Amino acid sequence: MDREEMVRIDDAITDAIAAGDLGAFDTLMGPALAADFRAGIGEIRSAFPDYAGIVVSRVVEGDRMASHFVYHGTHQGEWLGVPATGRRVRFVGTSMNRFANGVMVEADVVVDMLEVLKQLGAFPDDEPA
Repeated sequence: MDREEMVRIDDAITDAIAAGDLGAFDTLMGPALAADFRAGIGEIRSAFPDYAGIVVSRVVEGDRMASHFVYHGTHQGEWLGVPATGRRVRFVGTSMNRFANGVMVEADVVVDMLEVLKQLGAFPDDEPA
């Protein structure tokens, strides 16, 4: 699979997340990964219904892609035990993905959840020692 096809798939996943079109994952990902994404993104979107973002940068080598992304959402439902705050928060993360047979088959996603919880007021900001 060439770089352009991998970027097309990654962009389509980003668009599907923003639109809340979790069924689109079935054509863009392998079955196990699609199921994982439907569950995870579904949970996030239930608390942040306007959850959407962009890929800031990508590096592609062979069948792998590293991405740096930024998403935003307004906290309108309980999430990780935190009641809705109405705050707009930012999710920053990276993803290491592998592609095969025209779909994304692996994704290792890391998001700075501590920073998200701080934005929600659920975790105190760092204090000087």
